[in-house]
Amino acid sequence: MSELLSGSLASFQISRFFAGLDQSVESRTENPYWRGELRLDWDISHKVGMRLGYEARQRELEGWTMISSLYSDTLNFGGFDPRDISTLVEAETGYEREDDIATVRFDFRDLGAFSLWAEYAVDNQDLDVAADVAQIVLPGGQEGEFDREISSYNVGGSVGIGGFKLLLDVVGQDADDIVMRTDFNDRMRLRGRIDWAIGRILRVLLTAESIESDNDASGVGYQAETDRWAVDLTLTPTDSFTLRAAYDAYSTDTEIPIRVPQSFEIVPSIYAEDAELLEGGLMWKVWVLTLDAAYSTFENTGSFPFQLDRAAARLAVDLSKHFAIAGEFENWDYSEEAFPIADYDADRWGLFVRWRQ
Repeated sequence: MSELLSGSLASFQISRFFAGLDQSVESRTENPYWRGELRLDWDISHKVGMRLGYEARQRELEGWTMISSLYSDTLNFGGFDPRDISTLVEAETGYEREDDIATVRFDFRDLGAFSLWAEYAVDNQDLDVAADVAQIVLPGGQEGEFDREISSYNVGGSVGIGGFKLLLDVVGQDADDIVMRTDFNDRMRLRGRIDWAIGRILRVLLTAESIESDNDASGVGYQAETDRWAVDLTLTPTDSFTLRAAYDAYSTDTEIPIRVPQSFEIVPSIYAEDAELLEGGLMWKVWVLTLDAAYSTFENTGSFPFQLDRAAARLAVDLSKHFAIAGEFENWDYSEEAFPIADYDADRWGLFVRWRQ
């Protein structure tokens, strides 16, 4: 990645001493990743099943950045004009993370209209974080080797009567240590879902979810709460025509203490997200033509207000049993209230050929 920035300074105080700035940035990153999984499923009986699982993951991220800055037409406090000031900063950072996850799960099924499950997992994490001196901004440094163990449980059940199904589940996680200030010691998720199929024409899916996480035990004082509600409607009057509409809303409140650089006073930093998502779509198949169209709008009115609208369409033509062509178009429209210069409007289109045996 390379970037070139040239222009005048926005700060009137700084512009008294520096009339302009030329800055270039060159950077490169590498992110190798691998994952392996082993799973054993055992039907103890026709009503009880057990699953044993083991998963290993490794991810690395390393890179460097070189920043060159040139301040033009500089003035010192005495009003003299020295030579231009040039600054060259080179930083190399990276981390390596290994996860070993062991899982055991029991499923209890065919209990009349009920089904139950219980799962327990342990995630052992080994992290090696290397931060360049230019990147360290917190006292005590931000690098080293860390070991973290996260134990989690997942219990839940469902009941189904005809086309009506109710699902409830609870997920709890506990960590023995934190690496970053925003890591959790404890996290709890409660979720309920109603899936109601009214004949073959209409399907209604309702979801309510609550997530709480904190790391008060470590003395950091990080807390986060999320509440979410969603409704999804699918109308299928015929096999060749489908309409879908959805509404999703969530609110997140995050709080963590920070130190004010000017006074070194510790104050709470509060960040809120209040967002709503509306989306709709259709699928219509006529003869050899298949049309898919969708529109969605996502608006966040919290601490960082923005809106993202998306419109997409896809038309596929089945020329034969094995061969088809398709055209796609997609538009993204993004806008911010606090920083309108970041607004953008992007289009994507493509032509695809599909062959299947």
